[in-house]
Amino acid sequence: MELKYRWRKHIVIFVSIFLVCIFLISIPAGAACQSGYHACNGRCVACPSGSVLGSDCKCHAACGDSSHYCTGGSCCGGHCISCPSGSVLGSDCKCHTACGDSSHYCTGGSCCGGHCISCPSGSVLGSDCNCHTACGDSSHYCTGGSCCGGHCISCPSGSVLGSDCNCHTACGDSSHYCTSGSCCGGHCISCPSGSVLGSDCNCHTACGSSTTYCSSGSCCNGNCVSCSDGEILGDDCLCHTPCGTSSSYCREGSTCLNGECLSCREGYYLGKDGSCHSTQNVAVRKSAASTNSNEVITRSYNWNFKGTSYSWKLTIPQSLYTYYRMQPHDSSELTTYKQYVISSQDKQYLDALLKKLKESGEKKGYSDAENVMNVISFVQSLPYFYDNSSTIYDNYPRYPIETLVDNGGDCEDTAILTAAFLKEMGYGVVLVNPSGHMAVGVKCNNCAGTYYEYDGDRYYYLETTGNNFQIGEIPSDEAGKKVRIIPLT
Repeated sequence: MELKYRWRKHIVIFVSIFLVCIFLISIPAGAACQSGYHACNGRCVACPSGSVLGSDCKCHAACGDSSHYCTGGSCCGGHCISCPSGSVLGSDCKCHTACGDSSHYCTGGSCCGGHCISCPSGSVLGSDCNCHTACGDSSHYCTGGSCCGGHCISCPSGSVLGSDCNCHTACGDSSHYCTSGSCCGGHCISCPSGSVLGSDCNCHTACGSSTTYCSSGSCCNGNCVSCSDGEILGDDCLCHTPCGTSSSYCREGSTCLNGECLSCREGYYLGKDGSCHSTQNVAVRKSAASTNSNEVITRSYNWNFKGTSYSWKLTIPQSLYTYYRMQPHDSSELTTYKQYVISSQDKQYLDALLKKLKESGEKKGYSDAENVMNVISFVQSLPYFYDNSSTIYDNYPRYPIETLVDNGGDCEDTAILTAAFLKEMGYGVVLVNPSGHMAVGVKCNNCAGTYYEYDGDRYYYLETTGNNFQIGEIPSDEAGKKVRIIPLT
């Protein structure tokens, strides 16, 4: 029994060796291989169906036909194809960029971050592996800002990109802006023609120009005029005291008496009794008009400037003073004020003071501006008093000689005197008329402070009442008022 199994074992081994020899049989030199075998390096080799014996004496999968095989790459569609590093041979026998690992590729979309991603029509795959709306063409998108008109536009903080592809100031919140009108208080407001949007977000009637309006008072001839409590703004753009009723006032040349506006013809004045009296019997302040041509009037003045005391003695004929007192003193038209400043009869007396100041200034090395301020210091030293305290009139513009002889006056009198002095010194001057006040504007290239533009030049404010006001310095109660410029040429 044991001998029987030993023979079976030997038979199995013999059959195995025989089968191997069928495919690989060594042959003597010069001998031929039997049918189905091929000689290779002294051996007979047989390859299974679909394989080809290669030059390396190994069987390879046939490619294309039974006599060809691939020595490199892979066989696809009967052709040997080698893909470059990083590529994968696809089922379409083409090389594709590998995605994720060396055996996978994208059959649709694009590879990003090791994944195949397909974006919908009109979108672009971004470097962040997300789909973005295309801008301009199918290959571009916006990494910042927004796409408008085929362009990426970024608006600064506080602005909104409009449908016109321009940046607009946001109004209300970061997504809204005004397509018309202006933004105020978070709302878009359009004012009708002739109106201006104010800081209070209300529409106001324009005054003077299309961009200005009156925040207080009323607009009159392009200027904002504010009247004190109890006063009325007249047609002449001046403030008047009511007469009779709260809405009526007396025109220039008439006086309110017992609730009525009364006036007298030329050569007469209205007395407190309501009757008209001849002016021929009215005495002028301090002295009556004299017919003695030899009589003179003498005045002395004292003032300080930059620590130096100055004095000036004025002597003029009584007849000259009387001449000016007898001239018309019409204040109804502001444009006639230049007649008070430009007068040849008083020139020699004004020049006398200017000569004295010029000589003093040369000795002390004063600049032109300092010479001007010396003159202003003189005028500011004159006492201030109202017209009706020295005349029978409520409004009485004085000629320079009158102001000097009367030793002062109100704001319009000292403004006229200052303007006359400065014109004699060669400066360009105008009168500056805020509501209820009068000052001077001097043309200056190197000055600072408050100024007004007139006829292409800057005229700096010059206060003639009070003390120590410098060129360009305006009293606080006059600051911000609309002014009227009165030319003197």
